Amino acid sequence: MDGLRSYMVRLGSLELATVIFWMLFWLANGLAKLIPGVHIGVKFAEKGNPFGGALDKMGWGTGLGEFAYYFTGVFELIVGIIFLWTLIQFIMRSGTAARRPWILFGLFLSAIIFAVFTFQNVVTASRPTPLIWHVTYFAIVGVSWLVIVGQGYWASATSEDG
Repeated sequence: MDGLRSYMVRLGSLELATVIFWMLFWLANGLAKLIPGVHIGVKFAEKGNPFGGALDKMGWGTGLGEFAYYFTGVFELIVGIIFLWTLIQFIMRSGTAARRPWILFGLFLSAIIFAVFTFQNVVTASRPTPLIWHVTYFAIVGVSWLVIVGQGYWASATSEDG
């Protein structure tokens, strides 16, 4: 039984690694959009604001591109803060039931972000590279979801109560 507990602790570290990864990812990308002239995070565009040209191709004005760029940065920071809150719950040793809904909510918002970016890549017929990046991250969100939900199923299946 001690081997099983050790395995579940390692599964918990997968949950923690997932939270840390997405927290750093979203905080870095959000800050990169909001701090002028500073690049941190993942760079999805070669230069400048990728939203202006994409919105032009969709028939929307470029003035909206600036708004979309900063709105996305704020939204990404909010998602990063959700994962930061979950990390704080880990540090405070809150139970899984307290932090799992926050993780899943953060992953849900992450999926929405990448779905929108992927849709924008397809609609604007942008180069295949950004589409590949966004679809890859969309898949990583799916794997993250499987880790979190799978751990919950594993924990309930192996609990001593049931």
